[in-house]
Amino acid sequence: RLIDALGPGPWTIITPAADGWSSPALAGGATLGVRMPPVPTLQAVLTELGAPLAASSANRHGDPSPTMCGEALASLGDRCAVAIDDGPTSHGLDSSVIDCSVTPPRILREGALPAAEIAGHLGLAGIEVVRRAGVNG
Repeated sequence: RLIDALGPGPWTIITPAADGWSSPALAGGATLGVRMPPVPTLQAVLTELGAPLAASSANRHGDPSPTMCGEALASLGDRCAVAIDDGPTSHGLDSSVIDCSVTPPRILREGALPAAEIAGHLGLAGIEVVRRAGVNG
């Protein structure tokens, strides 16, 4: 429901993995992050695949968030097998990370999508924000 309301954008939704589902994408945990980036070329690839795609972040933990493909490649180095360069991001903030694995949901990182907008989509008067992202990180 929240994914449909938000559409493609700068957000990640943390959700419990389905019971019995096992994948390297879980990295030993029981939750996964779902994204729908507003990147037309990537959306076309996903449409052609007809299935979701498991992928890492566009940067190593602790590195600044990239706004251009070259910055992502510089951060990931040889750990990146495929990169799609669809131009610079449309915003200079990290994506917002919404934890829907807990009740009530909370924002682990408020980024380009404001907390008030997220709360509104969830039908909440307010929402806990654990951390606010800075510009590019």
